[in-house]
Amino acid sequence: MKGRLLFIFTVLVFLLSFGRVRTVSADELPSSGTYVIHSALAENKVLDIAGASKKSGGNLQIYEGNASAAQQFTLTRLSDGTCHISPVCSALALDVEGAKAASGTNVRQYTANGTRAQRWRLIPAEDGTFGIEPVCAPGFRLDIAGASRKNGTNVRIYAGNGTAAQRFSFEKIDGQRVAPDGTFTFTSALNASKVIDVYGGLTRNGANVQLYSSNGTAAQQFSLTYLGDGWYTITNVKAKKVLDVAGGSRASGANIQLYTSNQTAAQKWRFEERESGTFSIVSALGKTLDIAGGSQKNGTNIRTYTANGTAAQRFSFMPVIPAAPTAADTPAPAQGRQYIVAIDPGHQRHGSSALEPNAPGSSVMKARVTSGTEGLWSGLEEYDLNLRVGLKLRAELEARGYSVYMVRTTHDVDLSNAERAQMAAAAHADIFIRIHANSSDSPSVRGVMAYQPSSANRYLSSSVIADSQRLSELLVANECAATGFLSRGILDGDDMTGINWASMPVSIIEMGFMSNREDDLYMASEAGQSAIARGLANGVDAYFGK
Repeated sequence: MKGRLLFIFTVLVFLLSFGRVRTVSADELPSSGTYVIHSALAENKVLDIAGASKKSGGNLQIYEGNASAAQQFTLTRLSDGTCHISPVCSALALDVEGAKAASGTNVRQYTANGTRAQRWRLIPAEDGTFGIEPVCAPGFRLDIAGASRKNGTNVRIYAGNGTAAQRFSFEKIDGQRVAPDGTFTFTSALNASKVIDVYGGLTRNGANVQLYSSNGTAAQQFSLTYLGDGWYTITNVKAKKVLDVAGGSRASGANIQLYTSNQTAAQKWRFEERESGTFSIVSALGKTLDIAGGSQKNGTNIRTYTANGTAAQRFSFMPVIPAAPTAADTPAPAQGRQYIVAIDPGHQRHGSSALEPNAPGSSVMKARVTSGTEGLWSGLEEYDLNLRVGLKLRAELEARGYSVYMVRTTHDVDLSNAERAQMAAAAHADIFIRIHANSSDSPSVRGVMAYQPSSANRYLSSSVIADSQRLSELLVANECAATGFLSRGILDGDDMTGINWASMPVSIIEMGFMSNREDDLYMASEAGQSAIARGLANGVDAYFGK
C-alpha cells in the first residue's frame, strides 16, 4: 500500500511541476538585441525563415544552425512588457496568421504592423528557457509541430503544455542592434500621446523636430536603418531626410533638424535600453536626444543634452501600421479578384476599462473594449451572439467568392476597438463590418440600425466617409429584407473609436435589440442568425455591384 501511495504522490508532484514557470523580474528577461533562438528539443536546432525569404508570408521553421541571417532575430522590448521579433533576413515581423487563437495556427513573417498578432511575451521556465506566447492568443505558445527535430519542421502556435517543443533559449549575437530596420513612431515617456514630429510636416533641409500629439501622419513616422556596431540612421518617411544635429554641435542644447543624408556623426544614433521598454537615443557626437525642459506641450523643441535618465530623454517605439488603400486611390479589382471583407464580431468575454485615444491624435480617451449587453429573454451574451453571426457571415461570403478576415474567432481575446480597426487595415480589407446588437431601457424598442461616420468626420477621407455611408444603408436595408425586422435607420458615429481608426469603408451594424423579446429570441435562434448573415451578405453583394 505504501508503495502505491508513494507512486501516486510521485506522479502528482510530476504533474504539478510539469510546465511550471519561475517568477522573475523583467530585468531577467532577454534584453533588446539580436539573437539565435535555440529549441529545447535540440541545441543545434534553431528558428529559421524558410529559404531566407524576404517576402511577407515567408514561413517559420526549425533548421540546423548555420549562422545565416535567416536564423537571426532582432528582439525589441516594448513599453507594455511585450516584445517585437523581427527576422534579420527580411526586417519583417513574426506574425500569427490571421491573429487566430487556435492550436495549429501557422506562424510566419509579415509586414510589421504593431498588432497583437506580432507582439509576444516571454514566459520563463525553471530551466532557464522561455515559452514564447503570442499576445493575440493568451495561453498558447510557439510550438514545433509534432516535437520533431527534422530540418524544415513547421513552427506554429499551440495550447501551452510546457514541453520542450514549446521552450526556447536565446543566444545573443549582437546586443547593440536593439531594433530591426523598419518604420516606427517614437513615443515620449513623458506622455504616451506625444511623439517625435517634424514641424508642419516640412520636407526641406533644416526642418525643425519637435514634440507633438500623435496624429498618424508621415511627419511622425521614421525609418531605421542599421549601420552596424549599434549605430542607426533615422529617416523621416515624408521628407526622406534624416535626423541631424545642427552644425554637428557637441554642445548641450544643440538643435535637432532634418537634413539630407551625408553619413556624418551628426546623423548617427544608437538606442540604449532603459526601464519599462523605453530607450534613450544617443548621438554619435556624445549627447542624448532630449525634450526641452521636460515639457509636454505641443511644439516643444527637441535637442541634444547631457544624459540624465529623465523621462524627457526616454522614448518607446512601435511599428507603423501600413495604411490600407482607400477607394479613391485603389483601382477597381481585376475581373475575378477576390474582395477582402474584414468582420469584427464586437466585444469579447472580458472587457478592458483601460483607456485609448478615441481617434488618431485625439485627446479624448475611451475604454478599450467592453463585453457588451445580453439577451433579456434568451440569456445569450452579446459577444457570443456577435461571433455566432460573424462566423455564419464568413461562411456565406466565402461561398460567394469573397476573401474574409476575421478579427476574432474566439471569446478569450484582448483586442481594443482601435486595434481591431488596425488589424483590418493590416489585412488590406476592402470593407470593414463591425457586428453588434443593441439594447434599450424600453422593451418595446426593436429593429435594425447602423452607425456610420458623418460627412464632417475629421479622421477619415471624404471617399471613405461616402463609401461607409453607402455600405451602412445597404447592410441595414438588406438585413431588414431578409429578416422582416424594422429599420431604425442610420446614426452618425463620430465618437466611435472603431470607426475613427478605420482606413477603409466601415459600418457598425446593430442587428436588433436584445432588450426586445421578439428581436432577442429571433437573434438567438440558428434560423435567425442564418437569415441575418444572408441579409448582410446580400448587402455586401449590393455594395460591390454583384
